[in-house]
Amino acid sequence: MALGVMPGIGVEREDAGAGRYRYGLFGIVLAKSFGERLRGIVEVALPHIARGKHGGTEASFDLGAAYLLSNDVQLDAMLSRGLNSRTPDVAFTVGLSIRR
Repeated sequence: MALGVMPGIGVEREDAGAGRYRYGLFGIVLAKSFGERLRGIVEVALPHIARGKHGGTEASFDLGAAYLLSNDVQLDAMLSRGLNSRTPDVAFTVGLSIRR
């Protein structure tokens, strides 16, 4: 198992062009291998931590898995559940990665 913590600070321009504002971001992820080819993750992500006038805070709980089809090809999927009204309720993604 592996634990990752990802704090950060972002800077974005105001909509009206009146200046910039800073916001925080944070994520914590727990990953586990289930053999040589299958890995899973559980994550809490806060990609935008800001005051309401700057869009407010977005937060989600994510479950995902990746399967190595070969040493150079990976298939992955993730289900994300929003934790507040500023985050999409549910999202699902599927990805294919190819190393060249």
